[in-house]
Amino acid sequence: MAPMLAEAGIASIRFDVVGCGDSATDYMEFTLQTNIDDAILCANFVAGQAGVDADRIGIMGWRMGGGVALLTAGMDSRFKAF
Repeated sequence: MAPMLAEAGIASIRFDVVGCGDSATDYMEFTLQTNIDDAILCANFVAGQAGVDADRIGIMGWRMGGGVALLTAGMDSRFKAF
């Protein structure tokens, strides 16, 4: 999805959740809150990048990430699209 978003001029960021992929943290520390916290940190990073409209941030996810995206969007008013 990231390459297609980039072709459309949309910045995106992907990250490995706690304990998965290249994450160095043990999966035993995985909680919904750690995922929400990481998603908010990613939004903070993206919002600070040149050329990014911080007033037009969206969030998406698959499987558990979809639930995390929904919870995160409900907790952070910067997210305008889900």
